[in-house]
Formats: sequence, structure tokens, C-alpha cells
Amino acid sequence: MLTERFFQTGSEQPEPQPTTFSDVPDSAWYAQYAGKAAQAGLMNGTGGSRFSPNATLSTAEVVTLAARLHAERNGKTLPQGGSPWYQGAYDYCINNGLFTAAEVPLSTMTVTATRYQVVDLLDRAVPDSEKEAIKTVADGFIPDLRLSDPYGPVVYRWYRAGIVEGDGAHRFNGSTGISRAETAAILCRLAGLTDRV
Repeated sequence: MLTERFFQTGSEQPEPQPTTFSDVPDSAWYAQYAGKAAQAGLMNGTGGSRFSPNATLSTAEVVTLAARLHAERNGKTLPQGGSPWYQGAYDYCINNGLFTAAEVPLSTMTVTATRYQVVDLLDRAVPDSEKEAIKTVADGFIPDLRLSDPYGPVVYRWYRAGIVEGDGAHRFNGSTGISRAETAAILCRLAGLTDRV
């Protein structure tokens, strides 16, 4: 699991990040996303010139990303410091109405985040204008998720906005963890650093 060093919540400018990492081959599908996300300060490397593309994110890390996105888009500053390291981001999300303590309990912060949680929390952090549909995705298109399912509306919105597209068969695999590489791709698409899919 990553630590505070890689998900700082302060308002300080992030140090410039390398655009290449020793564990990100140029031919990897995620190479451009890892480089651009790091250079833009959306995600940091994991030390020693590594990006750790296959590592999964904890709920605390996703909460921190959501807080960063929301603060940046709304001209706000995240609280610095705190213990545990994610407390400032968690409090920011609660105080700004991104979620309630009942929806995302503090006790879940060290648990691996699911794809459902990532889309749900990041969706709450960005304005509707960043999630407008750019393509038609019919109800029932996602084989493992109905529009009427609990996370159906948000996942279908993200497919239609070209932020995510699922696996080769368009399955979302929502109850599984999400990798740092996949998260970098999502962040780059949300930030307009890369084309949507």
C-alpha cells in the first residue's frame, strides 16, 4: 500500500515528476498516462523512479484523489498534515459534501478500493460539464452491470463520457480493485491531458 508521501494533501506545489519510470515500459498501454499524470502532479511515483503500475489503491488514496480534484476545480486548499495522513482529505470531503461518514466510514480507509468506489467518488469531485456524453452507450451495453444497478447510472455516465470503457468485452468488473495505471488513465482523461476513449 502507498503512504502519505505519495498522496500528500497539502497545498504546496508538487515536485516535478519524471515522465518516464523504470517499471513503465514505453510500449505499455499505460505509459503515456503514467508520465502525464505524474508531470501534471495528479499522481506521484512510488520512489526509486518507480510508478508501481499494477499496485491497487486503498480507499484513503481514492478519497485523497477526490479531494484534490474537487479542491483544484473549486479554488480551495486542502488541509495540510494530520494523522493519519489521509485525515485532512477525508475531512475536506465530508465538509464539502462529497460524501458522508456513513457512506465512506473511516474504518474503510485501508481497504482496497473497488472500481465502483473509484468511479463513484471521483464522479462526485468533478462538475457535470466534465462528464458530458461524447458517444452513445445503450442501456445493457455493459455485460456485468445494468443501468438500474446501484452503481449503474454513474458507470454508464462514465462510459458515455469516454472516461472508462471496461475490459476487452466491455465488462466493468466493478467489485475488483483498480490499479495505479488504470487510475492514471482516468485522471488524464478527466483533466483533458489525453483523449477520451
